Amino acid sequence: MKLTVEQIKEKFGYSHVGKFVRGIARAIKDSKWLHIREDGMPIHNQLFDYAEDFNEEEGVARVERGNETFCIRRDGTIAEEYGINGFVEG
Repeated sequence: MKLTVEQIKEKFGYSHVGKFVRGIARAIKDSKWLHIREDGMPIHNQLFDYAEDFNEEEGVARVERGNETFCIRRDGTIAEEYGINGFVEG
């Protein structure tokens, strides 16, 4: 049975769960942002001060941690080809 957003929030202690796009949503827990699957489980073990949704075409999300802004892939690794601040270096 598929969980509702409210059930996911209650079960995992998220204060916010965004819209699911291709099975992934942004969520907030203890003032930190993360990305979760439709079952509520994190898709990676990274926590951020802010996180955007994954770009459907590129498959990366812009995130912030401390003074750094960068893009990550769905597995949580840094997408270095997007450079600092999430822009392609040219």
